[in-house]
Amino acid sequence: MAQREKLRNIFGWINQHPMYTLAAILIIMPWVMPSFTVSTDMLIFGLFAMGFNILLGQTGMLSFGHSVFFGLGAYGTAMFLMKPQAVPRVPASWGMLGILTGLALATAAALGIGALSIRRKGTYFSLITVAFNMMVYFIFIQNPLDLTGGGDGIIGIPTPPLFFLEKWRTPETWYYFCMVITLAAVAILRIIQTSPFGEVLKGIRENEERVMLLGYDVARYKLISFTLSGLFSGLAGSLLAFHLNFVGYDTLYWMVSGEVLIVCLLGGFRTFFGPLVGAVAYILLKDGLSAITENWMIFMGVVVMAIILAFRGSGILEMAEKLIYRGRG
Repeated sequence: MAQREKLRNIFGWINQHPMYTLAAILIIMPWVMPSFTVSTDMLIFGLFAMGFNILLGQTGMLSFGHSVFFGLGAYGTAMFLMKPQAVPRVPASWGMLGILTGLALATAAALGIGALSIRRKGTYFSLITVAFNMMVYFIFIQNPLDLTGGGDGIIGIPTPPLFFLEKWRTPETWYYFCMVITLAAVAILRIIQTSPFGEVLKGIRENEERVMLLGYDVARYKLISFTLSGLFSGLAGSLLAFHLNFVGYDTLYWMVSGEVLIVCLLGGFRTFFGPLVGAVAYILLKDGLSAITENWMIFMGVVVMAIILAFRGSGILEMAEKLIYRGRG
């Protein structure tokens, strides 16, 4: 009992200082993980999952098409930096503006798709997001304007200068660069969650009709939530373009939308930091299983299903909270 009480005190302190705790964990994480590259994968996919969870966890809307915004963020950055036939190359010193370009493209797409999708609820909403996902995917494969590289994608994306430092990128510096951006994004997401706007989103998740009767414009709140979700997903995609120095049409594939859903379920979509925890667990499982067998996806599905069933629908972080606080009082 004494040990459990210590865990409760530690967990209570973490709940009171979540951003300090997250910063400390992220600073240490690459030194205990297999590599800095794997840790960066966790950061990027964790940011994608956090963005996706604005819609799923906070607003209660299930999208199966969020790879659109992840992929458009990556493509927007790549097309800004590279030279398709219709777009002139920008000066190298402007390279970091490519992140803003990716954000703008993903946000604009989220605004347009959201305005059409939120008119429907439940399964119909989810199916519409899948339809848009597949439409954008095939447009980018066909490459009608020769902007996207078609099936070859965009190869050789350069890492732009940082504060006029030309050769600043190493696995270590790149990880901590992504870490700073991720921490800033998570801090903004935390403000959104705890704001009156975030409380309205929770109300929509719990009882949309009651929120509507209270006089709130539910459609407007849903659209803002959808657009913000696309923005943060696009930010993750933009970092992925720099991380891989390549963008391919597979970033737009609907299976990526399924992966981010699995990550949120695995970590706990009802908790704020659950998607980040899920991203760490998912990447570790993926790397471990793919090193053992080519059929790692089959075993990944079995493992994830077993965890979700064993935790009775709760994620890793949700289950940890229940175990620590069980029997309290």
